Amino acid sequence: MHRIATALSVVLLVALFIGCSKSPSKPAMGQVIMHMTDAPAAFDAVNIVVDQVAIHASGGEGDGGEPGDSLETGEPEDSTDTHEADDDSTETHRSDGDSTETHGSDGDSSGVHSAGWEVLSHDTMTIDLLALRNGTTTQIGIGMVPAGHYTQVRLRLGHGSNVVVDGVAHALTVPSGLQSGLKLIGPFDVPAGGTVQVTLDFNAAQSVVLQSDGTYRLRPTIKMVR
Repeated sequence: MHRIATALSVVLLVALFIGCSKSPSKPAMGQVIMHMTDAPAAFDAVNIVVDQVAIHASGGEGDGGEPGDSLETGEPEDSTDTHEADDDSTETHRSDGDSTETHGSDGDSSGVHSAGWEVLSHDTMTIDLLALRNGTTTQIGIGMVPAGHYTQVRLRLGHGSNVVVDGVAHALTVPSGLQSGLKLIGPFDVPAGGTVQVTLDFNAAQSVVLQSDGTYRLRPTIKMVR
């Protein structure tokens, strides 16, 4: 009986070891904190409605820039683009937002991760860009995501954005392509067990354009600072 009990104990230990070895290991995680700031502009207020903030992992589906409203930020080492950029930042192109972005199901506001996108926030927020001058920032998203290399930030703009001039609020026309997702192309790394902070410098003075018919249109100029 003692031999039988010993043999059974060995079998159970081997089975337990095999079961543990087959358990899938979880990916290393890191934290991303996304901020927004603004440069001075000659308006009373510029209120932008954002209802989703997401980032895209390198090598994920759609990495490489599918059709849509993308702003190229360039490589962080060179900090070069069509506009001059200083420090550790990279300047974006301006976008007219006349095309419609095609992400498929990854634009869902439920926060489900798909096609390489990690959602940091899907809460609707109204941000007065002019309240973010002189180095002031506001947090627009935070989340734990798989550590690694990321290549894009996406802002999905909601309805209700406006610009206030001489105390009068004017509707700010947001092109349909920007409503489905404004993508900022620029790389950054999320360290395993660490935190990376990314700031989007939204230049209101260059982004809000007065049209010939007296209406205001959004043409984003954004600088990504890491």
